[in-house]
Amino acid sequence: MSATTLRDIISSENPGAKDLFKLKNKVRQDKMLRLHISAQQDVADNADEDLGQTWFKKMAKIMGQIDNHVKYCVPFPKVGRQFRFLDLGCCPGGFSTYILKKNKTSTGLGVSLPPDAGGHAFLMDPVLQERYSVIFSNIVQFQLGLEPVFYPYTHPLPTFPPLPPQLTSREYDLILLDAHQLRNQVDAGALLAVSQIIIALSTTKVEGSTIVMKLSNAETPYTARILFMLYMLSSSLIAYKPYLMHRTKATFYAIARGVGGGAVRHSYLQRFLPQFQTLWKELLTRQNSMFGNHDLDFIASDSDLIAYAPILNDLCRGVWEVQKNALEALSETLGVN
Repeated sequence: MSATTLRDIISSENPGAKDLFKLKNKVRQDKMLRLHISAQQDVADNADEDLGQTWFKKMAKIMGQIDNHVKYCVPFPKVGRQFRFLDLGCCPGGFSTYILKKNKTSTGLGVSLPPDAGGHAFLMDPVLQERYSVIFSNIVQFQLGLEPVFYPYTHPLPTFPPLPPQLTSREYDLILLDAHQLRNQVDAGALLAVSQIIIALSTTKVEGSTIVMKLSNAETPYTARILFMLYMLSSSLIAYKPYLMHRTKATFYAIARGVGGGAVRHSYLQRFLPQFQTLWKELLTRQNSMFGNHDLDFIASDSDLIAYAPILNDLCRGVWEVQKNALEALSETLGVN
């Protein structure tokens, strides 16, 4: 299925989404809008310490918006109830800070690209770090396949180390997938996405966990398939676009509860995990990080996506509305017709 086909199905049932897709085309074609977005990206790529602190505080507030919207994925502390979470792409630490402050008995583990390799600085309050630990590593450089891989696929390393025990233990109530490829990194977007999913599906609790995953462009076949997977794995699924940052961008968060819990959902998890592990090894051998047209067919066929389109429409209606309103406001501000 082409992205256009899926967009056409959505547009026919959702006038707001249809207007958004037209606005996205305008952004790609209009020089002033492109220059505005390029200037924002340049600021982000060259953020100083003050801007880093601002983002850190905003990310903590965004986690609060997500938590409030879903009522609630971060519980208040309760006697006799432990709450443990995993944050992939944790730096600068805003999401984890919100969780540790709200639930004062919670403990967490974060994983982030080391700052000397281009990752963000870790800005969490030292007091909160007493209940938190960080692994500074590139998660795509762990052994994530069904069998070990070696050079030349692991270039420049002779081989990849195994996952640390903390990243194979099914102990996390909440798993955050917010790692993203930086624009100044070597292209590895698909590999990073698959690596996060493998770790997430390897660390859910037997009774089910909540996964909060950052995604983009819900109308594309890739994202629609990931949402389909989360829909099948979870007891409930919500898509939410926070309004504090990046309103004009296509990013949003999927919040899936009860992932892997229960016999049926666990059977889906057991089916999907080895498929992603196989795909991870295949992606290592490619010359670019793009997903192939059929890489995720094991999640859903084209006909499955067509049947899923009405659910996708309802799920992402609010996400598309926020971005549409933001792009309309930006176009008006810049005087773009």
